[in-house]
Amino acid sequence: MHAELAERLFAWLRDGDVESVAPVLSDKSVWELRGQSVLAGAHRGPRAILRVLRRLAELQPIRPDAYDVMASEYHATLTMRLVGDELDSDHALVVVAADDGKLDRAFHYVFDLYAFDRYFA
Repeated sequence: MHAELAERLFAWLRDGDVESVAPVLSDKSVWELRGQSVLAGAHRGPRAILRVLRRLAELQPIRPDAYDVMASEYHATLTMRLVGDELDSDHALVVVAADDGKLDRAFHYVFDLYAFDRYFA
């Protein structure tokens, strides 16, 4: 379940189809992103999460060959590379699915947080 959700999230981000994320979000969903950028914080609920994902989707192309999903019974970790003008950024996204298959929580880790923060300053 966690791996399926991570794969779907990656496909939507890769394709820039952020609005397709909405059905897997609930009012209890949380997307956490560390750092000092305008995207940093704990984003709760569909409206806040979609706002962040729209900004991330601007980083096109998301390299389709630079990702992997590792999963256990507790969560899945999606690794990916986001590329934009003046930014080439590696990410790890820990995805936890709720019992109904919706996103419970996503912990978004950026490997070079300083560069990411500067890009989204």
